[in-house]
Amino acid sequence: SLIDAKQYKVQASVGQGNLAGIPWLCIMDRSVTETTKRDYYIAYLFSRNAQKVYLSIAIGADQFFDMFGETETTLLKIQNSKDIFLKNFQTYNPDVGFSPIDLFDANDTNFIRSKFTKQTMLRLRSYEAGSFFTKAYDLTEETTEDVYVEDFNKYLNTYQKIVCDPR
Repeated sequence: SLIDAKQYKVQASVGQGNLAGIPWLCIMDRSVTETTKRDYYIAYLFSRNAQKVYLSIAIGADQFFDMFGETETTLLKIQNSKDIFLKNFQTYNPDVGFSPIDLFDANDTNFIRSKFTKQTMLRLRSYEAGSFFTKAYDLTEETTEDVYVEDFNKYLNTYQKIVCDPR
């Protein structure tokens, strides 16, 4: 699927100066937001070991951190907001077979960069708390390009429906 660059902004980060704890790629409708810090968008979030990528609709965490500080309590506020968002827009479910999101993957004992700062872990958990309609792809297994394209088109359709919904 090609997306209109006038309507959508695509942004990615692998870190600023250092490797990001959780690399990501996001697609934002410009009428909603042009930053991952606010509002909501389509997100691809990579696990810390880059063995999984998660496709989600995500809510920007920084808008909560700016208001409430970078605390555990703020994570609950992000989670509660996501739950309300999900309840309001469940009818637009992209129906792709959802997965729990686990960006840290503590069971991966072979991962070289095992130490994450408290702030990196809070950021990681905020991404998890604010993601819904999540589908996981195991990058160690072969997946055809058609699957990725079909799923992305379903998420783009879901995202467009949410954007157009007055709620």
